[in-house]
Amino acid sequence: MAMKAFRVSGKFKMGHSTMNFIKEYALADRKLVEDKLLAELGSKHRVKRRDILIEKVEELAPEDVEDGSVRQMLGRK
Repeated sequence: MAMKAFRVSGKFKMGHSTMNFIKEYALADRKLVEDKLLAELGSKHRVKRRDILIEKVEELAPEDVEDGSVRQMLGRK
C-alpha cells in the first residue's frame, strides 16, 4: 500500500482544561491515522479515547507536508 500524508486536528481534555492539537502522519489510510493518533495521545498524555475529539482529518499533497519526519517517510526532502 502506498503511503499518504494526513493532517489531523482536534482537541482533548486534560484535567480541567482543553488542549488543541495538530499532528501529521504518513500512513496508508484514514482509519490507521485515527488509531495512531488516539494511541499516541493516550500514551503520551494519559488521555482516554473518549476525551479526544478529532475535528478534521485531511489528506495532504506531498508539498504541503510541514513535518520533516513525515516528509522523509514519503521520500521527499
